[in-house]
Amino acid sequence: MKAQTFGMSIASRLAALALLAPLAACATAGGDLRVRSAATSAPAPDRSQYGLFLAGQAALNSGHSAEAADYFARASNDAPGSGLLKERAFTAALIAGDVSRAAQLAPGPDDGSAVSQRLGRLTQAVDAAERLREERISVKVVSFPCLKPLDTDTVRELLASFPRIMTIEEN
Repeated sequence: MKAQTFGMSIASRLAALALLAPLAACATAGGDLRVRSAATSAPAPDRSQYGLFLAGQAALNSGHSAEAADYFARASNDAPGSGLLKERAFTAALIAGDVSRAAQLAPGPDDGSAVSQRLGRLTQAVDAAERLREERISVKVVSFPCLKPLDTDTVRELLASFPRIMTIEEN
């Protein structure tokens, strides 16, 4: 009796493995089973969005923010409506210190959270200011998170320092 139970156990295990084998085949791209480090190798062009997301997370967790931004940006390009992926790409580029790239990846009005959208606009303003400085145009970026109460001392200082003031508003 024990031999039959043991035999049935093996048969049921084999049946379960047979059912899972096609799933394992679907999870690999082209049968490539080599382990790759997210931080050291570029993703293959046939990877899924979720695979790119996971590679981005792994790179970010390993301290490779620029590479994480690349993975997240590729996943975001494959899924244009995914605000989360665009937000992750933007944040990773900022963490990497690449303001210019972060400005390009900044979430738009329909992407990501309200906080990341505000930070995106500020990042784009800082990037634009840097490009203007490269052209020897004197600029300054000042952020007023709220207008009430208005910081009149800062406004007076700006008016005394610059002949023109440009504002960028959320509404």
